[in-house]
Amino acid sequence: MGVYGAGLYGAGLYGADPASISSAVYCRFDRDPLLRGLILGADATMDATTTWAAGSGSSLGIIATPGAYAGAYVQRCTRTGSTGTASATWSSATGVVTPSRTYLLSTAVAPAPDAGASRTITVTLTWLDASSSAVGSVATSGTEAGPGDWVIAALIGTAPAAASAFSVTVAWTNVIVGEYHWMDAVTMEDIGTDITGQVLDVTCGRGHNSELDRYDAGQATLLLDNTDGRFTPGRAGSPAPYAGNIIPRRRVWIFQTWNDTLYGIWSGYTTSYRQAIPGGHDGWSTVEVACVDAFRVLTGIDVPPPYQAQILASAPDTYCPLWEVKSAQAAGNLAGSGGSVPITSSKYGSGGSEFGAQSAMPVTSSGHTADGDSTCLAFNASVYGGAGDVLNFSTAPGALPTVASGWTLVFHAAFGSAPPAGIMLLWRNSSVYDLLVLQLELYTDGHLRVVTPAGVVITSALAYTTGATWRIVLTYDPTTGSHGTVRLRTDAGDDISYALTADLFANGPALAAYFGGNFRGLLGVTEYSFGYVAMHIALWSRLLSASEIATQGTVARLGGDAAENESGRVSAILGLAGWPAEATRIDAGLTTLLGRHWDATSNALALAQDAAAQGQAEVWIDGLGRVVVRHRQRRVNAQTAATFAGSTDTAAEAGDFSPTLDDALIFNVVEVTRSTGGKILMRNDLSIATYGRRKAPALELAVPSDFEVLAAAQWRLLKYGGPTVRVDAIRFRPSAGSALWPLLLPLEPGDRITLAELPASAPSATGDFFVERITWKWDPQAGWSLTLGLSPVEAPVGIYTAAQLDTGAAVSTLGDPHTALTY
Repeated sequence: MGVYGAGLYGAGLYGADPASISSAVYCRFDRDPLLRGLILGADATMDATTTWAAGSGSSLGIIATPGAYAGAYVQRCTRTGSTGTASATWSSATGVVTPSRTYLLSTAVAPAPDAGASRTITVTLTWLDASSSAVGSVATSGTEAGPGDWVIAALIGTAPAAASAFSVTVAWTNVIVGEYHWMDAVTMEDIGTDITGQVLDVTCGRGHNSELDRYDAGQATLLLDNTDGRFTPGRAGSPAPYAGNIIPRRRVWIFQTWNDTLYGIWSGYTTSYRQAIPGGHDGWSTVEVACVDAFRVLTGIDVPPPYQAQILASAPDTYCPLWEVKSAQAAGNLAGSGGSVPITSSKYGSGGSEFGAQSAMPVTSSGHTADGDSTCLAFNASVYGGAGDVLNFSTAPGALPTVASGWTLVFHAAFGSAPPAGIMLLWRNSSVYDLLVLQLELYTDGHLRVVTPAGVVITSALAYTTGATWRIVLTYDPTTGSHGTVRLRTDAGDDISYALTADLFANGPALAAYFGGNFRGLLGVTEYSFGYVAMHIALWSRLLSASEIATQGTVARLGGDAAENESGRVSAILGLAGWPAEATRIDAGLTTLLGRHWDATSNALALAQDAAAQGQAEVWIDGLGRVVVRHRQRRVNAQTAATFAGSTDTAAEAGDFSPTLDDALIFNVVEVTRSTGGKILMRNDLSIATYGRRKAPALELAVPSDFEVLAAAQWRLLKYGGPTVRVDAIRFRPSAGSALWPLLLPLEPGDRITLAELPASAPSATGDFFVERITWKWDPQAGWSLTLGLSPVEAPVGIYTAAQLDTGAAVSTLGDPHTALTY
């Protein structure tokens, strides 16, 4: 399959001709399909403080910019000395590299828009042994694009036998003092085994049919030579890494290299293997491998309602939402540790506790609670004659604090509008003979108190019997002070710590844990019964970080950040689904949304697409397998990414240009609803009179602005009020040395292209189109072809011309008459 070089990836050539095309296919047979890369967190995304080090004569700093390649920040590298090289280096820990494994290193680079010039960029991957001495390296070089325009520098290298760690250096040459350059989205992944030599046929593609449609899952099909049986499904005798690994969900990458520049054109996961043995004879066999991109993975990841998902993202040991049916006698544990938490009643009878009560969560701007309007548990409606109930957490993971680790309790409760007549216990840890270890109580003055064997150690500054609902956090840190520290925090504003002066476990280790009262096991009775409602009880045998507590509280109160936009919402959903941030490319968002709300467990892809749709953003998977979110203004003021013409030997295949005009995308009646608001219906009367009434698919936007809803309706009416000449698809067949390669390989969905020097009989001599679908195909006889699915750029004047986020110009704002239609 093509001409693949002798292992000099990036530094050397893929074959003898420096301007030749070569291809490669890798499959990670013997590793977890969701294995994360070797550069994680902010060191990959640049969205927080990093451990990158500036080179000699250079300085580094992360900056926020709407022009980031991914996320909100970039790493800025500035030349501080005389004209020379500006550089940045990142080094891994030892032991992270597996010798003889093959890795893909990728980074995005760009000259800064306001203080940069295109320079030669070199990315070097250096292999290090256990003592951090270099044992080999591989590099790739190229020239940056224009200011603010990102290019990908990528290379593939195999770790030497002595490799244990690695470093990455990004360097720009001939940089003048004060000039700076950006880098972003640095990743290093194990890509498994090179199977290029066994590939007989390849088809891979991604995209959607039109701008109005959501993106489809990208698909690929590989036909593999299986003469030696290595790809035979279920075969036990294959060599490593194939034996036992010809199974679904193995990660696949498809690459092309042009003029020493590596491009990832598709990445995804195997889904099926179909073997063919022609004539049933030995000596020849093929296996067809079907693959689907990360959409398949995201579809399989369930995300519960927002608050539940946020709690689960912090990996509690026990988590009981308390949303069971009324007749339930136990609370389910969603933390994955199994088991349930029973309701334990006094020997004198039940207190009448019952599931199914109205939520104890605040209503957010969405008009719903952040837990999907779920119900809760009403405790102890009747405690006469010694009756009463508790939730018995005694055997629940994480319920018993110890000196071995930190401990956190989080729950929501509503306490009514008047102080109780007697003390009510919210939480109680007991030792042997029901002796006290730790207790949280609601006192008769409406204040919360934390009690230890030494007595009351914390009293809340605020009273909580106001009829409102509260989120309460109680922690124990055994590592601070002489005997540890207890801390009470609430979303009302209380945050009180107390350094214990006596042993919390003076009465012995915690052996029991109850919510809603104290159950005296020796006597079989309950006391100090809690008589209100509670929900979302979560426990950790560790201290939650301040950021975890704050994020959970924000989601509970507001349904997410108050100014969360469509991109922030998608990022949050992917994070809740466990998708790594370094495997995303998410534009800055444009539309402020209402609080997060979804009723029940949904898959991560559907939620991400729904969130993106609120701002008319696009979600798709790029050629390296990353989730991409492109905001709606990417198509505004879009410059042509490539021009194709016969005079430059870059024309599409002869006979493949077929202009079409029909009524398929005519819409002149638009219905848009704002969640928590009204519904508007708008019409284009001239279009109706000309083409008849055609209603667009209804749209609901969870946004706080009525004007944005109006702008969305206006945009659809203007864009789709009449027919537009379409060219649904064109095909290119680049040969080995074709000038088409550098134009075709960088193309992505949403890019704008120009078809020039069209036939005299065409609608016009030149046509501009957006790329909606990209499909690559290769076979030994025909070589490579690329089919582009297109949509027309032609539209009423002004619809694609406005101030654009990426250009540094003023961002289009609602109410601006010049930009309202691109809102």
